[in-house]
Amino acid sequence: MPSVWAAHIAGDGEILNFQGLPTERLDRQQLFSKLAASDLELREKCALIFAWGGMKIDHGKSAFRSFGEWRCDVGRIQTGDVPRSEAYAALLARRTPGMGPAFFTKLIYFFGRCAAKPDSPFGYIMDQWSARSVNLLAGEKVVALSSGMHWPKAQVDGVRLGKAVTAQNGPEIYEAFCQFIDCLASKFECAPDFVEEVMFSHGGNSKGRWRLYVLENDV
Repeated sequence: MPSVWAAHIAGDGEILNFQGLPTERLDRQQLFSKLAASDLELREKCALIFAWGGMKIDHGKSAFRSFGEWRCDVGRIQTGDVPRSEAYAALLARRTPGMGPAFFTKLIYFFGRCAAKPDSPFGYIMDQWSARSVNLLAGEKVVALSSGMHWPKAQVDGVRLGKAVTAQNGPEIYEAFCQFIDCLASKFECAPDFVEEVMFSHGGNSKGRWRLYVLENDV
């Protein structure tokens, strides 16, 4: 829940408290509605996105300690006039502790999608699962990922490797990733962010069929 997540981030007051955040979990469409209709400040809107994405508390604290350094980049994305590769380059250059590509592309996606004109391109979320999906479908490693780390056995059946999108991926890689999704959307005549959402599938104890396929056929 965004309000609970933000309370953990604020902690003992080192980081200013967040105001007016929902007390219920949000799905993707509900989050879009909150971003479009609410009078929340930019900091609260970023907290909504990070809470939705399940950012770790320690990472959230690190990211918001330097909010003043990257808020202008997000503000530019909100105008809708910054190409996705340029937005990616700006946030990547910040090297913000706790906020790697998997999370700052969530900012690019949600704020960019809200500001995008009809039929205009916007950026997508490039996290572990969308990146691994693109790599698998492309038959090559389009997006660089960490070599992998073992998840606790209690969370999975058998040995699985968790990976992360690395900061080695420059804006040209992000653009190639987005263009791959654009091509799939055109092929199947659907919204590109629907393609990205389907690629993410779902995890937990009852993993989606696509998530299982990616785990079994990773490149």
